Amino acid sequence: MTMQNWFGWVFGIALVGAAAYGLYVWQGNALTPEGGATTMGMLAEPNAIVVFEQRPSDTVTMSQVYFENKGFVVVHDRNADGSAGVVLGSSALLTAGEHDRVAVELSREAKHGETLIAMLHLDTDGDAWFDAAVDEPVQSILGGPIMGTFEISVSANESIDVMI
Repeated sequence: MTMQNWFGWVFGIALVGAAAYGLYVWQGNALTPEGGATTMGMLAEPNAIVVFEQRPSDTVTMSQVYFENKGFVVVHDRNADGSAGVVLGSSALLTAGEHDRVAVELSREAKHGETLIAMLHLDTDGDAWFDAAVDEPVQSILGGPIMGTFEISVSANESIDVMI
């Protein structure tokens, strides 16, 4: 085995190990002193959204949102192909930084069994109002928009605290 191949294997093993550890930490649940569940994770880029299963309602709540620049959390229907569909609602303009428990009022009640998409959008035109025709999705450093899918379920937890 050449030295180059050896370094490739070591790097690959380290990368897989780090990913597995990150997944373990991200999915880990611990009991807080108050007895509620806490989920921990690692922030991999300056924009992020964390959203969990929600109960049927006309309002959904993101557990945590990170913006590098100001923007909006926008909730979309999910199309049959998994892409973002019709806009159901948006948050107020959020400043750069970390935001906990961001509520988005929907134009209709989210129903048990459906999947929705929460996506970060920039305030592209700077007017502090969300406009789907103008305000572009925030792009991941890996490509594609920053978004998370979540299920609507009558059995969803009330809330889960997140630490990133």
